[in-house]
Amino acid sequence: NYANFSQTLSGALTKKEADFLPVLSVFANWSSLDIKPKGNAYLLTGFSYSNDSSSNYLNLYKNQEAQDIELTEHIPASAAYVHWTGLSDVNLFFKQYENYINNSPANFSRQQVASNFYKKFGINAATCFKQWMGNQFAYVITESNSENYLQNCYAVIQTNGKKNVTELMNDFKKQTNSKVSNSDTLNELFRGYTISHLTSANLLPLVFGDAFAKLSESYYVITEAAVVFGNSRSSLKKWINAIATNHTLGEDDKYKKFADNMSSQATLYVYSALARSPQLISSIFNPDVLKWDE
Repeated sequence: NYANFSQTLSGALTKKEADFLPVLSVFANWSSLDIKPKGNAYLLTGFSYSNDSSSNYLNLYKNQEAQDIELTEHIPASAAYVHWTGLSDVNLFFKQYENYINNSPANFSRQQVASNFYKKFGINAATCFKQWMGNQFAYVITESNSENYLQNCYAVIQTNGKKNVTELMNDFKKQTNSKVSNSDTLNELFRGYTISHLTSANLLPLVFGDAFAKLSESYYVITEAAVVFGNSRSSLKKWINAIATNHTLGEDDKYKKFADNMSSQATLYVYSALARSPQLISSIFNPDVLKWDE
């Protein structure tokens, strides 16, 4: 029961990570999971239920057909956490997302941000992104050496191949950067990729929701199949180094073994590599919780 679970979890989380609890409470009505040992891994299988009349997050995926999980070739092998979404109807998803935002008290601040963005720039950010985005996107956290993992957060958004993404992003950049005072606007070429910067703060959470809340900055790189966002130029350079040397999740042997036990299609897919997550776990949970086995 997510309403009760979020209350129980509140005492276990650090203060800086507790902001997502109101959203977790309306993820669904309930979930039931079985744990099955398989070789050197444990598989969790089960069901989640969301009432059709409720404003739960899971209802965003209603009437969406599962998609092939394709973005792993654009995600570094050092990924500690991946929150992936695949959609058969992008327009329907964003329509249902607006209903979710408008009907959920937990998202009142998001409504204000969207309204302020439109007033300031005269454009709808989600509408602009939909012009070039494909049917899947992911929020990624790579392995971090410290509890401050902001420079390890990325958004990977598939392009649809129908539009000139560079041209559309340049237009969006002109419309928004001209109204935000920020000197860091120059493009930078690194290993064949152009790093650019949208200076409007919290753009990714505005378009894609609280799952992307750690991406307050919008430095980005455009590839043949995706647009990747990070919090800094140095962050994107780490991503570029991984992709340029083919050190991707899709080529990682351990991930391949994991993926062999999973469906190749989904609408919502979450991957967590615990061995790459000690600092991430320490930043999320209170120290007393992490000492439970001592």
